[in-house]
Amino acid sequence: MFSSDLKSRELRHNPESTEKLLQEIAGVDAQKSWCTYLEDRSYGLTVSLPHACSISGTLNIRKNEQNSLYIDMLVVPEALQRKSIGTRLLREFILEAVKYDATWLVGHVTSIAALRTLAKVCGKDNLEFFDRHTSSKKDVNYEQVVSEAARSQTDRLDIFVRVDLRNIEGFEFFSESVKRGK
Repeated sequence: MFSSDLKSRELRHNPESTEKLLQEIAGVDAQKSWCTYLEDRSYGLTVSLPHACSISGTLNIRKNEQNSLYIDMLVVPEALQRKSIGTRLLREFILEAVKYDATWLVGHVTSIAALRTLAKVCGKDNLEFFDRHTSSKKDVNYEQVVSEAARSQTDRLDIFVRVDLRNIEGFEFFSESVKRGK
């Protein structure tokens, strides 16, 4: 794990160290841990990789089988960003939650980088956008959100995003393979 921001700054100036960490991360399976918040209703999930790379969230069980997976936090140290680690974490996070019948992925997106990762994993056409404060659906698509951020000259966002996991290409095979234990 990174002991401080200093370690992260040192890595930015030392490509050999960064490459060594990336090889180490690539060589291990993601660790998954669950905890119970409310029995039969709400469970915490964390998927982690070495060097403080992790994603955590909550799986909420609904009686109507519309189980939602909320992303609380996705963390990749700055020196290791833009190396597909966030993409790997998000995929592993969804794969693990699908084992428990997650059908929706939701989260508060605060950066263009996080939105791009979400679009890469889930497909940009599968993203639905909502006002974070009012929960009202916004009549915008991925390109419009990215374009508006570019016009504002910021990489920061403040938007709620929802994805129906059943619409992701290959989801049926993906979820059936998990259920069969493959």
